[in-house]
Amino acid sequence: LVKSGRGNSLTTTQLLNVYEGTDPGVTPPIVSSNSLAFYDQAYADSTRAQLARVAAVSGPAPATGYVADSLDLSQLTVKNIWGSAILSRLIASLDEALVADNSNAGNNYTDAEKAWDRAFGLSGFSPDALTYTKAERALPLKQKDSDKDGTLARRWETNYIFAHYAMRMDAENSWGGNFPQAESFRFTDRLMNAFISGRVALSNGNIPGARTEANELKAVYETMVVAAIQHYLRVHQPFISNPAEQGLTGKRISNWSETVAFVNILDRMPGRKISDTQLATLRAYFGANPVRMDETARVNARNLLQNIYNFSTYQFENI
Repeated sequence: LVKSGRGNSLTTTQLLNVYEGTDPGVTPPIVSSNSLAFYDQAYADSTRAQLARVAAVSGPAPATGYVADSLDLSQLTVKNIWGSAILSRLIASLDEALVADNSNAGNNYTDAEKAWDRAFGLSGFSPDALTYTKAERALPLKQKDSDKDGTLARRWETNYIFAHYAMRMDAENSWGGNFPQAESFRFTDRLMNAFISGRVALSNGNIPGARTEANELKAVYETMVVAAIQHYLRVHQPFISNPAEQGLTGKRISNWSETVAFVNILDRMPGRKISDTQLATLRAYFGANPVRMDETARVNARNLLQNIYNFSTYQFENI
């Protein structure tokens, strides 16, 4: 949508058409082979349903980028793409690595190693992410000139998407970055170490070892998505309790929409801890738009997730 150059001039109906790959006004046209649905049909359906509902009631998006019934389509669409086109493919690549040909590992570049490397590429981590200090992880842009050549290489000296979130949660105060070490989620270290250990296991022909690390990666990513939901639910409280925020302000709309988008990501996590029934209950607490979530629903949503994922009391109260 950004590349289309049409931005807020799109009506929501046109946005739905672009999303589904049927709008010839996009240059180049989006076709089924590179649309979101191509990557994960089931995941795409949740975004399509949201857009279709909005399209039925809204006209052109106003200058703020928000639509008539108070959804931030940017957050909903972009974060859904994060889940379907990035995280789901990352996890699928890990699974592929465990069953792909790994013959003569350590001598040949095997199909299993290639699949694992693809998963790491989708992680968004720079190869030297473990060398980042807490202060560097707290910088707005998670990047540094590692080879000291005076330029920043976006492909390997920048941490983006989920890697960016992992560093934010590890280091930024607003995300609990002032946690005592014993309370830190340590997402960056846990993910990077699992990627490295799993790759070493594959090179040594140790599939069970790689499977252990793949399971660790899936568990950490799920925890990170839930932590994001809990964070946004926590910071949503002032928008409910403060009378000045009762109107549909941009922050309230954006925050609610981003939280729902992370719930959509959680929905598509394979083998997730939260059941379908529990997930339906969680969605019910959110309602159809920010106005529908009152303080009781916000607290119930947080407690439901806490009962399942059992963060420490400190993490739960401060993430």
